[in-house]
Amino acid sequence: MNYKTAEVVKIQFYEEDGYIYCRTLSRFRKDENPPEKVDDCPHQAITDLYNKILPECAKVREWGPDCQQALRMRWRSSPKRQSLDYWEKLFEYIRESDFLMGRTKPIGDHKPFKLRLRWIVKASNFSKIIDGSYHSS
Repeated sequence: MNYKTAEVVKIQFYEEDGYIYCRTLSRFRKDENPPEKVDDCPHQAITDLYNKILPECAKVREWGPDCQQALRMRWRSSPKRQSLDYWEKLFEYIRESDFLMGRTKPIGDHKPFKLRLRWIVKASNFSKIIDGSYHSS
């Protein structure tokens, strides 16, 4: 069932555990032709910026649903991240990191790090990049 329009029918206040709560009771009208869900995250423009600014890194060839969701979450997590200028500056910042760009000597039997956009948009990695964890002081 798809519902489009809500109409508040009743507002109910009640007290519990010393707090006052408000509950709205709504009535919905079924929409005959619901609008298609629009993805506001410009995946293609961001992947194009990544490929352009970081050509030494692994190219984005396929961008599946899991990658789309991760990028969409980073995009929507903050109003400042909802601009291509932000992503351009982020990729330029990443470019300054010897580790992220694979310019550091590998430890032991490990291969040099190869950066991928799917790795960047993973929540834990993204926050470390933003925090400067991969940049020298």
